[in-house]
Amino acid sequence: MNGLQWPVAFDAAPAIFERLGWQLQSDEGGLTALPVSVPTVWIGELDGELSRVEFSVSDTLRGTRDENRPALQAAFVEAAQVVTRCMQSGPDGAPLDDEGVVWDLWGGQQLQLILGEDAINLDYWSEGLKEIVRLEYESEMGTPGASEEPNFEDHYFSREHFFSLGKETTSGSYFLSFPVSNGAVDYEEYFSLSDDEYRRFMADPSSALPLLEQCRRHQQDRRLMLLPGSNRGTPT
Repeated sequence: MNGLQWPVAFDAAPAIFERLGWQLQSDEGGLTALPVSVPTVWIGELDGELSRVEFSVSDTLRGTRDENRPALQAAFVEAAQVVTRCMQSGPDGAPLDDEGVVWDLWGGQQLQLILGEDAINLDYWSEGLKEIVRLEYESEMGTPGASEEPNFEDHYFSREHFFSLGKETTSGSYFLSFPVSNGAVDYEEYFSLSDDEYRRFMADPSSALPLLEQCRRHQQDRRLMLLPGSNRGTPT
């Protein structure tokens, strides 16, 4: 997985499974070749990209959490050491919701070793999925400043191409936005910009058009500053 050129197209999944000697059974995953009792592997898609690969690296234990805990904890220490040797570096932190450790990787993706209730899992997330999960977690848990209402301040508006550039003053982040409608309500979608992108687009607004088109096609959803609801609007 580390040797792949991320982001990886979801259509590349069959070739990846074949190279690993795994069996792809559907768009949701298949079976690994690992010698574990439940060799199921799950995959996910996000905007045409492979967003996750999740599978067990231990046998699935029967019994209660308390019964399983000593054996899993001992195996987890060994598994973390094996992954550390493979990654040639130790983990960077812990998952947001689960017990375990994570490695933040050079391509933006994240590797998670999860200590579950009856098995140890290895989860590989793309940068896009990692950011969406982080935003959802912060929204649910309420991180410092998360309870403050965002304040989007427009600094530029294109009447020809219907998009804005500006700054969200609560976080200090820059954005590109455009109007959308779901038939019941009209609103704006906001996509984060780096400082360099903001300065470049303000100096030459036409240079923002390729990114604008990608955002409208949902190809840059990892940049979303506010997650859309289930009835997501379309650009107007």
